[in-house]
Amino acid sequence: MRFYINKKHWSKRDDLLITKAIRYAAYRYGLQDIDLAIKLGKPNDKYWGFSDFDDVTGYKIWLYPTETMDVLSTVFHEMTHIKQFFYGELDLDRFIPRWKGKKCEADYKDQPWEQEAHEMEVVLLKEFLDIQVDLVI
Repeated sequence: MRFYINKKHWSKRDDLLITKAIRYAAYRYGLQDIDLAIKLGKPNDKYWGFSDFDDVTGYKIWLYPTETMDVLSTVFHEMTHIKQFFYGELDLDRFIPRWKGKKCEADYKDQPWEQEAHEMEVVLLKEFLDIQVDLVI
């Protein structure tokens, strides 16, 4: 996996932790052969993260500072969306999102891709913390 992190508002410790979490999620999802751009932005009151894919600029994740555990959860949430884009499960390039090839106009909490991302952020966070014996939060 090749990825780069563009950071301005983050500590080296956060940068290292995010790098480990992204590598873990990429391994877990079989995404070792993608290029991924990560932007670590300044605080945002609206959301903690965002992910996107398009044929021109590729896979991208934006993260915004919060508490350490929230950042890790957000990394795993957004990496689940990257997995969904990579395997063709999620297509947001049209006016109406498509999930596994079918149009889906559900509210946010009922969108199947968000339900999966919320579920997997918990699963991946637990797995990640179980193997990070040297992690002090």
